Amino acid sequence: MPHETPAESAKLNHEMRAFRDTRRSVVLATTDSEGLPDASYAPCLEDAEGHVYIFVSGLARHTQNLLTIGRVSVLFIEDEGETANVFALRRVTLDCSAEPIPRDHPDWVGVLDGLAERQGKLVETLRGLADFQLFRLTPRSATYVRGLGQTFRFEGEGLKQVAMAKPERALLK
Repeated sequence: MPHETPAESAKLNHEMRAFRDTRRSVVLATTDSEGLPDASYAPCLEDAEGHVYIFVSGLARHTQNLLTIGRVSVLFIEDEGETANVFALRRVTLDCSAEPIPRDHPDWVGVLDGLAERQGKLVETLRGLADFQLFRLTPRSATYVRGLGQTFRFEGEGLKQVAMAKPERALLK
Protein backbone atom coordinates (compact mmCIF):
# COMPACT_ATOMS: atom_id res chain seq x y z
CA MET A 1 0.00 0.00 0.00
CA PRO A 2 1.63 3.27 -1.04
CA HIS A 3 2.45 5.91 1.54
CA GLU A 4 2.32 9.53 0.53
CA THR A 5 5.18 11.96 1.10
CA PRO A 6 4.44 14.93 3.36
CA ALA A 7 4.12 17.16 0.28
CA GLU A 8 1.71 14.71 -1.39
CA SER A 9 -0.29 14.42 1.85
CA ALA A 10 -0.53 18.21 2.10
CA LYS A 11 -1.70 18.46 -1.51
CA LEU A 12 -4.35 15.77 -1.00
CA ASN A 13 -5.49 17.38 2.25
CA HIS A 14 -5.82 20.75 0.51
CA GLU A 15 -7.78 19.13 -2.33
CA MET A 16 -10.10 17.41 0.16
CA ARG A 17 -10.72 20.67 2.08
CA ALA A 18 -11.31 22.61 -1.16
CA PHE A 19 -13.95 20.06 -2.16
CA ARG A 20 -15.62 20.28 1.26
CA ASP A 21 -15.71 24.07 0.93
CA THR A 22 -17.89 23.70 -2.18
CA ARG A 23 -20.62 21.86 -0.24
CA ARG A 24 -23.19 23.78 1.80
CA SER A 25 -24.72 20.74 3.55
CA VAL A 26 -23.78 17.32 4.83
CA VAL A 27 -25.54 13.98 4.98
CA LEU A 28 -25.69 12.78 8.59
CA ALA A 29 -25.53 9.17 9.74
CA THR A 30 -26.47 8.75 13.39
CA THR A 31 -27.70 5.92 15.58
CA ASP A 32 -30.00 5.90 18.56
CA SER A 33 -29.34 4.25 21.93
CA GLU A 34 -30.64 0.93 20.55
CA GLY A 35 -28.32 1.08 17.55
CA LEU A 36 -31.05 1.95 15.04
CA PRO A 37 -29.61 4.03 12.19
CA ASP A 38 -30.97 7.33 10.95
CA ALA A 39 -29.92 9.08 7.74
CA SER A 40 -30.62 12.77 7.36
CA TYR A 41 -28.91 15.98 6.33
CA ALA A 42 -28.17 19.46 7.62
CA PRO A 43 -26.81 22.72 6.26
CA CYS A 44 -23.30 23.24 7.62
CA LEU A 45 -20.41 25.59 8.20
CA GLU A 46 -16.75 24.67 8.66
CA ASP A 47 -14.13 26.62 10.56
CA ALA A 48 -10.43 26.91 9.77
CA GLU A 49 -9.62 23.97 12.08
CA GLY A 50 -11.99 21.65 10.19
CA HIS A 51 -14.82 21.55 12.74
CA VAL A 52 -18.22 21.20 11.11
CA TYR A 53 -21.11 23.13 12.66
CA ILE A 54 -24.76 22.21 12.21
CA PHE A 55 -27.81 24.01 13.60
CA VAL A 56 -30.66 21.50 13.91
CA SER A 57 -34.11 21.17 15.41
CA GLY A 58 -34.48 19.37 18.72
CA LEU A 59 -37.54 17.69 17.19
CA ALA A 60 -35.39 15.81 14.68
CA ARG A 61 -34.28 12.23 15.41
CA HIS A 62 -30.68 13.05 14.48
CA THR A 63 -30.55 15.76 17.17
CA GLN A 64 -31.65 13.35 19.87
CA ASN A 65 -29.14 10.79 18.55
CA LEU A 66 -26.33 13.37 18.67
CA LEU A 67 -27.23 14.29 22.25
CA THR A 68 -27.46 10.65 23.34
CA ILE A 69 -24.60 9.01 21.44
CA GLY A 70 -22.28 11.95 20.70
CA ARG A 71 -20.93 10.44 17.47
CA VAL A 72 -21.83 11.00 13.83
CA SER A 73 -20.58 10.22 10.37
CA VAL A 74 -20.96 13.10 7.93
CA LEU A 75 -20.82 12.89 4.16
CA PHE A 76 -19.94 15.69 1.77
CA ILE A 77 -20.93 14.43 -1.69
CA GLU A 78 -20.70 15.75 -5.20
CA ASP A 79 -23.96 16.55 -6.94
CA GLU A 80 -24.91 13.88 -9.49
CA GLY A 81 -25.26 16.62 -12.11
CA GLU A 82 -21.57 17.49 -11.72
CA THR A 83 -20.23 14.14 -12.91
CA ALA A 84 -20.53 11.86 -15.92
CA ASN A 85 -20.45 8.73 -13.75
CA VAL A 86 -22.51 8.35 -10.55
CA PHE A 87 -20.26 5.48 -9.46
CA ALA A 88 -17.40 7.97 -9.30
CA LEU A 89 -18.96 10.80 -7.28
CA ARG A 90 -16.35 12.69 -5.29
CA ARG A 91 -17.07 12.46 -1.59
CA VAL A 92 -15.58 12.94 1.85
CA THR A 93 -16.77 11.01 4.88
CA LEU A 94 -15.80 12.31 8.31
CA ASP A 95 -16.09 10.25 11.48
CA CYS A 96 -16.83 12.84 14.17
CA SER A 97 -17.57 13.40 17.80
CA ALA A 98 -20.55 15.71 18.36
CA GLU A 99 -20.65 18.38 21.04
CA PRO A 100 -23.66 20.63 21.69
CA ILE A 101 -22.79 24.32 21.89
CA PRO A 102 -25.10 26.09 24.36
CA ARG A 103 -26.50 29.53 23.54
CA ASP A 104 -24.38 31.17 26.26
CA HIS A 105 -21.12 29.71 24.83
CA PRO A 106 -18.70 32.36 23.50
CA ASP A 107 -18.64 30.71 20.04
CA TRP A 108 -22.43 30.53 19.61
CA VAL A 109 -23.05 34.02 18.18
CA GLY A 110 -20.07 33.95 15.79
CA VAL A 111 -20.91 30.52 14.42
CA LEU A 112 -24.56 31.45 13.90
CA ASP A 113 -23.48 34.66 12.16
CA GLY A 114 -21.25 32.56 9.87
CA LEU A 115 -24.10 30.14 9.19
CA ALA A 116 -26.41 33.04 8.31
CA GLU A 117 -23.81 34.45 5.93
CA ARG A 118 -23.32 31.09 4.22
CA GLN A 119 -26.88 29.73 4.33
CA GLY A 120 -29.09 32.82 4.16
CA LYS A 121 -31.62 34.77 6.17
CA LEU A 122 -33.62 31.77 7.37
CA VAL A 123 -30.88 31.17 9.96
CA GLU A 124 -31.94 34.42 11.64
CA THR A 125 -35.48 33.06 12.04
CA LEU A 126 -34.26 29.67 13.26
CA ARG A 127 -31.93 31.37 15.75
CA GLY A 128 -35.02 32.57 17.64
CA LEU A 129 -36.55 29.08 17.93
CA ALA A 130 -35.78 27.56 21.32
CA ASP A 131 -35.63 23.97 20.07
CA PHE A 132 -32.80 24.59 17.58
CA GLN A 133 -29.41 23.45 18.78
CA LEU A 134 -25.90 24.13 17.56
CA PHE A 135 -23.42 21.26 17.38
CA ARG A 136 -19.67 21.26 16.81
CA LEU A 137 -18.62 18.11 14.97
CA THR A 138 -14.95 17.31 15.45
CA PRO A 139 -13.47 15.00 12.80
CA ARG A 140 -11.43 12.04 14.05
CA SER A 141 -10.71 10.56 10.61
CA ALA A 142 -11.70 11.15 7.01
CA THR A 143 -12.03 9.15 3.83
CA TYR A 144 -11.71 11.07 0.57
CA VAL A 145 -12.85 9.39 -2.64
CA ARG A 146 -11.99 11.43 -5.68
CA GLY A 147 -12.99 8.79 -8.22
CA LEU A 148 -12.99 5.08 -8.91
CA GLY A 149 -9.88 3.49 -7.45
CA GLN A 150 -8.80 6.76 -5.80
CA THR A 151 -9.47 6.51 -2.07
CA PHE A 152 -7.47 8.23 0.65
CA ARG A 153 -7.87 7.94 4.43
CA PHE A 154 -6.73 10.78 6.67
CA GLU A 155 -6.01 10.72 10.39
CA GLY A 156 -4.21 12.76 13.02
CA GLU A 157 -4.48 16.37 14.07
CA GLY A 158 -6.08 18.41 11.33
CA LEU A 159 -6.52 15.19 9.32
CA LYS A 160 -3.19 15.92 7.65
CA GLN A 161 -1.75 12.41 7.76
CA VAL A 162 -2.65 10.10 4.88
CA ALA A 163 -3.03 6.74 6.61
CA MET A 164 -4.12 4.77 3.57
CA ALA A 165 -4.07 5.42 -0.15
CA LYS A 166 -5.38 3.38 -3.02
CA PRO A 167 -4.84 5.51 -6.13
CA GLU A 168 -3.11 2.74 -8.08
CA ARG A 169 -6.08 1.89 -10.36
CA ALA A 170 -7.85 4.96 -11.59
CA LEU A 171 -10.51 3.19 -13.65
CA LEU A 172 -12.30 6.22 -15.05
CA LYS A 173 -11.45 9.88 -15.09
